Amino acid sequence: MNFFFAKLFQEYKSNRGSGIAEDNITAYIMSLYFMMFLGIYLPGSVFLENKLLHERPEYGNIYTQVFFLLSILSSYKFVRRKYITKRYIYTITEKYKKKKFNTFLLYLIAATLHILIMLLGATLAVLIN
Repeated sequence: MNFFFAKLFQEYKSNRGSGIAEDNITAYIMSLYFMMFLGIYLPGSVFLENKLLHERPEYGNIYTQVFFLLSILSSYKFVRRKYITKRYIYTITEKYKKKKFNTFLLYLIAATLHILIMLLGATLAVLIN
């Protein structure tokens, strides 16, 4: 993933400039981590409800919304601290600078990765149910 993030950041930097590229890569990595979280959360919650609790717990939608909002905020803080504040994205960009990667393939992976992760999580949730 670091190679992919470095190449995507390098592409953002060449097209948009450094400041906007940092914001774009932060938003992309944050949304990818959030989708991974949802891909794990969906099958896990279905498993807990079906196998361990044997019934759907009664709690309001507000708890779920607050939980997702907190997970989005925590993933933003994590990504911002790890990749931008500690300048890790610049380190891995310099590390993989000489390696070439097809731009079309880079954008294709960037566009479909979120969808594939969500489909995998939803498929696992349906199979467990």
